[in-house]
Amino acid sequence: MKPIRLEIEGLNSYSKKQVIDFETLISKGIFGIFGKTGSGKSTILDAITLSLYGNIARGTKEFINSNSEKASIEYEFQIGEGVDRNTFIVSRRFKRSSGASKSTSRSDYVKLVKKDETGNTIVIADKVGDVNQAIKEIIGLEESDFLKSVVLPQGKFSEFLTLGGKDRRNMLERIFNLEEYGSLLTSKVIKKRNIISGELEVLKGRLSEYSSVTDESIGDLDEKIKALEDVIKTLDKRLLFEAEKLEEDQLVYNLCAENLVLSKELESLEKSRTIIDVKKKMLDKASKASIILPSIVSLEEGNLKIKKNSVKLSKLEIEQNNLLESLEKLKDNFETAKKNYDTIPDLKLLRKDLEILIDKCDEIFKIGVELESVNSEIIKLVEEIEASSYQKNELEEMLESEYSQVLRLKENCEVNKIEKDDRERVLELKKGLDLFIRLTKESYDNKHELESEKKVLQRLEKEIEAINGKLDKKDEEIGNIIELLTNQEQIKTLDENEFEKMDKQIMSLHKEINEVSQLDERLNKIDSDHIENSRKLDDNSREIEILENSLLSIDKELISLKKKRDRFEYENLANRLKYEWSKHFHEGDNCPVCNSKIEKLEIDKKFDLNNEQKINEEILALEEKSYDLSVRLDTLKNIVNDLKNSMCALGEEKKTVLQEKGTRDISKLKSEVERIELLKNEQRKLKLLVAENILNAQSKRSKLDLEKSEIEKLKVELLASEKSVLSGISKITSRINLLENELKQVPFKEEELEKIEDEIKIFDEREINYEKFSRNLEVAKKKLENLEKQKNEISGKLLSLQSDKKHLNEKKSNLDKKLKSEKNIFESSLNIIIEKFEEFGLEESMITDDKSIYVKNFVSFVDNSITQFENNYLFVSSEVEALKENLKNTENEIRDIEIENKTTGEYVEKTENDIRILMNIHGFDDFEAVKNSIVSDETLLSITSEIDAFEKKTSELRVRHSDNIVKLNGRNISDEELEKRKSSVNLLKGEIEKEKNNKSGLEAINRELQKNMEIARKISDELSKKQIEKDNIDSLEKVMRGNRFVEFLSKIYLKNIVVDASKRLDKITNGRYSLEIDSDYMFVVRDNYNGGLRRSADTLSGGETFLTSLSLALALSSQIQLKGSAPLEFFFLDEGFGTLDEELLDVVMESLENLKSSPLSIGVISHMEEMKNRMPVKLVVEVDQIEMSSKVYIE
Repeated sequence: MKPIRLEIEGLNSYSKKQVIDFETLISKGIFGIFGKTGSGKSTILDAITLSLYGNIARGTKEFINSNSEKASIEYEFQIGEGVDRNTFIVSRRFKRSSGASKSTSRSDYVKLVKKDETGNTIVIADKVGDVNQAIKEIIGLEESDFLKSVVLPQGKFSEFLTLGGKDRRNMLERIFNLEEYGSLLTSKVIKKRNIISGELEVLKGRLSEYSSVTDESIGDLDEKIKALEDVIKTLDKRLLFEAEKLEEDQLVYNLCAENLVLSKELESLEKSRTIIDVKKKMLDKASKASIILPSIVSLEEGNLKIKKNSVKLSKLEIEQNNLLESLEKLKDNFETAKKNYDTIPDLKLLRKDLEILIDKCDEIFKIGVELESVNSEIIKLVEEIEASSYQKNELEEMLESEYSQVLRLKENCEVNKIEKDDRERVLELKKGLDLFIRLTKESYDNKHELESEKKVLQRLEKEIEAINGKLDKKDEEIGNIIELLTNQEQIKTLDENEFEKMDKQIMSLHKEINEVSQLDERLNKIDSDHIENSRKLDDNSREIEILENSLLSIDKELISLKKKRDRFEYENLANRLKYEWSKHFHEGDNCPVCNSKIEKLEIDKKFDLNNEQKINEEILALEEKSYDLSVRLDTLKNIVNDLKNSMCALGEEKKTVLQEKGTRDISKLKSEVERIELLKNEQRKLKLLVAENILNAQSKRSKLDLEKSEIEKLKVELLASEKSVLSGISKITSRINLLENELKQVPFKEEELEKIEDEIKIFDEREINYEKFSRNLEVAKKKLENLEKQKNEISGKLLSLQSDKKHLNEKKSNLDKKLKSEKNIFESSLNIIIEKFEEFGLEESMITDDKSIYVKNFVSFVDNSITQFENNYLFVSSEVEALKENLKNTENEIRDIEIENKTTGEYVEKTENDIRILMNIHGFDDFEAVKNSIVSDETLLSITSEIDAFEKKTSELRVRHSDNIVKLNGRNISDEELEKRKSSVNLLKGEIEKEKNNKSGLEAINRELQKNMEIARKISDELSKKQIEKDNIDSLEKVMRGNRFVEFLSKIYLKNIVVDASKRLDKITNGRYSLEIDSDYMFVVRDNYNGGLRRSADTLSGGETFLTSLSLALALSSQIQLKGSAPLEFFFLDEGFGTLDEELLDVVMESLENLKSSPLSIGVISHMEEMKNRMPVKLVVEVDQIEMSSKVYIE
């Protein structure tokens, strides 16, 4: 960063705007900022920091000048290299805001812009937060790093040069912000270790829950599931056969049931047929009636029309007579209206004469109005002339008074006038008095500040003493913690390998418990299966015995029926032949065999062909029943054999399971698991307790170390504050001495002060009086001029008003003559019109005193008469025409109705004859019979649909009944037989469902085992990862103990700083000195001119210490700047030269000359005159005593 320009206004001692041209200052590579103590040198650095970061290094908010309400800073700088070099301008303004206890400041304007080569600017940010962030991104440094890089306070680094190892490490830790790698990082590592340890314990506990899950248990379950699948397949085959038989029986049963329902429905439909036939006849009659009905309707409409026309004709004849009477009455009115209408032209001529008279009235009225206006203007002018004359007299009196006042004020001004010599003498006295008062006030303020600083010093000494006591207490507490850690580490606990062995032992026992539990379950299952098979064997054996007895009974019955059927066939053979012969031949027919006449065929009355058919049906039913019972018997025998085999297998399996179980007892195994788990939990709790105690102790140790570090930091800060206060006391004492010396140089003594003040007071009073009388004199002169001006204006106005009055009197005379002439003409014309109106019968009420209203009444009378005559004539004419038109229309309507009645009568007569003929054809007696036979469209549609539905349903039922008879083919089945078949199927389904449930249960157990196996595998993997993570954290925690990592980083930083500082020291001392560190990391200076002799830093002289600490400061600044995005091209040395003699100052200046380079500029801040004389470019800061503001200029 290269500074270009800085503007300051209202900041600390800079009440007036000051501009610093850094381009001129840094042109020689090195420059100085010089001024007295308190003149505002350091404020220049504060202004740069305030413009960039919005804060100043000292952290105060009370930086606005006491005589200003606002402080503004504008800083222009360049940053970057080559083509990436840019120019930025940052502006900030701060406004004073009063708080509860003290005055503070807040930002009310901020802007950051980028300036291009042409001078144009681009706004980058205009909000406080955005500007702060943008500055950090552009420079690449935080505020603290920037201050450490730009301002190098010498005293700090001479102290750093001589500090011991730990104190120097703490200082480096603060400078490079290494706290985050020390106690903060240690606490984070410990916290993370505790979290991981807790997670490990949780994972181990979760893994122990799945100790019984093994590959062997999953394999055993798979074998059981396979055996159940084989049993289910065998039962499925048997179920398929039984289901097919059930389906066939169900079909026969359903067909028989359906036929029974169909027969009942057909019987019900036949009962309804009579109603359907009646409805068919009704539809037929309605169809015939619909042919005749339109003619009847037409006939009735014709008769109705004739009646309506007759009524209408009577009304029209009455109306015709009324119209004729009205027309006769209007004849006289029409003749009167016609006569009045003919007089309208004469009335219109008379109206024109009246309009001329109205215009004449208006003209007379205007002349009268104008005459009144002239009279009022004359009166107004007379009043204004009188007022102006009075005003003129008053102004003349006021002029005389003002002339006297001006003369008196001139005399007073001469009396109070002050000569030039007296004025200069008094001003010198005032300047000396102000200087005396200011110096006296500053001396008092500095003495008051000195007392405050001494009190602060006493408070700091007490606080440092208290801090030392706290440090001793913290050391004692840390010793107790170390002793506790030693005791806890000596407690013996099981390691993780021993815990793992116990976990494996528990898992092995859980596995054995699971095996024994499964074996017990298998034994219980075998016993329950054996009992169930025994029950089934007994049930099936009983059923086999019943079936065998039933089959024997059926076989006996079949033999008996077959014998009966054979005997019946033999005995009834002749009768059956006669029966068949009688179907084709009758008595008297020729025999087809012998061609002889057939005589009467007599069949035995006992013969019945259906008897043989019944026997055959019984035999068929018994054979089917015998077949079903044989199938069921074979099935049961197979089931019995399977049950016997299963029971044998169960016996063998029970022996095997008992041998496998041996003498193992599940309760003893569980007791052993509980014992080991109890021991493990106790040891785990003990280990956790020890670890927790160690962790708490370490945490307390870290906390105590941190608290101790904070206390040490506070101690360092208090020592620094003490040093600063001592320095402040020294500076304040110097300022008091300086002020007292300046007071001695004041050109008058303190006892003369009262006399001087009185003289100044008299001078001020005379000067105030002179200024007051001078101002009043000027006011009086201006007032005199205004009065003379007003007097002249009033005189001119009087002449003008008198001229206007003369003109108005002449105008009034002319108007009087004109008004009299116009009135005479109007009166003669009005008398002529009155004579004409008397011919029309003028009423007395129209006459008034006002001639204008009189004439207007005549006009209204004429207008009303014309309008009335016209309207009356038009109204009577229109009424006559309307009556004639209505009469004509009525006569035409009468004629039309008479013609229409004649035509309609002929049509009605013909239509009635046609209807009589149709009624005879279709069998109707009268019109009412036809109308009663008619049904509505909805009813017609409903009856038709009902008949169609009846016929359709009857046909469908008959077809379905015939189809079912064909399908049955003589078969039949009872309810008992169907239910028996269903129970057989349900029994098989139940067995299958039971086996499937067993299989599903085993599969669910298998899935759960698989899922648990996967969970256990994942937990084990996660446990391994967490263990690795814990091992890494344990290793890291060992590294972090005792702040060893921070010490390691500090040494790296120190080595880099020493290498850089050694190069700089070598350069500024022309190769004589170089800087090194010994094995204890203490600073050592090597004197190359004395054979490389190494000396400790505390043996250096004042000048050598200054040069060495300067090199260290520059090296540290370079290290901090490495954080930034671009190098800072300048830095300031703030004081630090006061201990150097003239020879050493020459050495320092020569060293600084060696340091400067083209991109790097060095600024020295000092109040020493010797340094000022050695600088090529100087910025001088002085306080203007008159304006009370710091001012700067370049030398």
